[in-house]
Amino acid sequence: MRRRNQQLLQEAIVRRIRRRKALIKERNILKAHRRRILNSSAINKHSSNRSKIQNITVQLAEDFRLLTQPDIVLKTIRDLSKIKNNTTSRQHIYLNLQNVKHLDIGSLSMLLAVVNSYKSNISVIGNYPLNHNCYQFFVDSGFLDHMKSIQGKKPEKKNPNNLMLQRGFDKTSNHKIGLEVRHAVKHLTGTENSYRPVFSIIQEMCANSIEHANVSKQDKNWLVTLYYGKALCA
Repeated sequence: MRRRNQQLLQEAIVRRIRRRKALIKERNILKAHRRRILNSSAINKHSSNRSKIQNITVQLAEDFRLLTQPDIVLKTIRDLSKIKNNTTSRQHIYLNLQNVKHLDIGSLSMLLAVVNSYKSNISVIGNYPLNHNCYQFFVDSGFLDHMKSIQGKKPEKKNPNNLMLQRGFDKTSNHKIGLEVRHAVKHLTGTENSYRPVFSIIQEMCANSIEHANVSKQDKNWLVTLYYGKALCA
């Protein structure tokens, strides 16, 4: 009986090692694919496909706020999302923000999410809003932290606390998110402290996005944003 128990224990250990190796292999594959996605999500994207390039210009509305103009913002996001379905040719997308006068963190988050979902055959560049307040909001939002500049140094943020924290697939940075929750609580109350309900909600958001969003692992893409205004943190 003792020998039988030892044999069962050894078999269980072997199965555990095999499962762990398979899990590590799958994670390495996901990490490699995630790096490819992040590299392809830059403002200036390069493609090795030598087929004919299709040029597409997308003009953002003057009021591009998800809170006040959800229909306009969602239509633009849907139109941009449809472009990625065409994987047979190279496409060059120009996002024109020149005439935009109003933005909010929701619309910018959705815009960044759809850009991050593009594959390497899609090249995306854009410009800045001419409106001064809108320009500064765009710079302070943290959107450019996920982009590459083709004109040298990026504009300086006036509010370094603003954050667009991107995490993909089935992972979140617990330490990083925990710190940002503490900073947000300090911004609102004056005292830095943790707030477990908000931290738990962010973790649940990640799980829901993985379980109920895109079917393909390669298409999973979610974003947490934190914006510090003069009187609020949104």
